[in-house]
Amino acid sequence: MTLPRSPARRVDPDPRLVADFQADYSDAFRIDGPPGQPAREWARLSLRGAEANGRLFARLTWQGILGFRLAPRDAAGAVAGWRIVADDPQQLVLQVDGWLMAGQLIFQVADPALTWTTMLRYHRPPARLVWAVAGRAHRSLVPRCLGGAARHQVERSTGMAKFD
Repeated sequence: MTLPRSPARRVDPDPRLVADFQADYSDAFRIDGPPGQPAREWARLSLRGAEANGRLFARLTWQGILGFRLAPRDAAGAVAGWRIVADDPQQLVLQVDGWLMAGQLIFQVADPALTWTTMLRYHRPPARLVWAVAGRAHRSLVPRCLGGAARHQVERSTGMAKFD
């Protein structure tokens, strides 16, 4: 098995998902990866950086800047502090709420591709301005997170993974 041929690329979000969440902001990124990987594993590997270093990213960015109320690190029914609202092998839906905005992350598998959709619903007027700045970093980080998750899955399937 080889590493993914193409990097994560931005795609149009599914309009039904955006409408169902009543999102004020949405984006989606897709990457090809090893087939047969469940959506929850893609999410766990893609979001593992938010859990590193004592949850530094989660605490500074998600809680501090975006105002999300995250679940505790070891909470059952959560991934990286985001509450699981739907979980099957093809789709994992994560949600979080906060004083400034609510968020939803959807990881959808359609082998060999995975699509990560991010949606936000603003609660207060400053949310749009905060996301105008934070969103730039988000759109840069998501492709890297997906690429890392795909590489890790390939390395693990070939017995070359350094950690799990």
